[in-house]
Amino acid sequence: MNSKSKFKTLIIIDLETTGLIYDEPKITELAMIAVNIATLEEMKADEELPRVLNKFVKFFDPVKLLRASVAELTGLNNRMLIDYAPFNRETVIAMEAFLSDFQKPMCFVGMIIFNEDLNSS
Repeated sequence: MNSKSKFKTLIIIDLETTGLIYDEPKITELAMIAVNIATLEEMKADEELPRVLNKFVKFFDPVKLLRASVAELTGLNNRMLIDYAPFNRETVIAMEAFLSDFQKPMCFVGMIIFNEDLNSS
């Protein structure tokens, strides 16, 4: 039986925001990592994971006050983010450009929200 994936690229996405959905959250950080799935499938069990080569990281001014609990959790605060633009169309274009470098089909995976994320909001 062939267990190889039909996907060519794995995209892992992580977002940091100002809070949860009821609080009208704004994005403060977006990170994506792209991994060639064949590279992972060809690895032997005792091999170290390969170095991540394809990263996309952007920060955004949320244009709203971050609560102290969110700042503590993410390590970000309004002073750090004030000189960045809010999430906008240019960000979407940059994301599309980043993703266009990789083989399709792609599998997108979001980072898991841990209890600390939920309890801090």
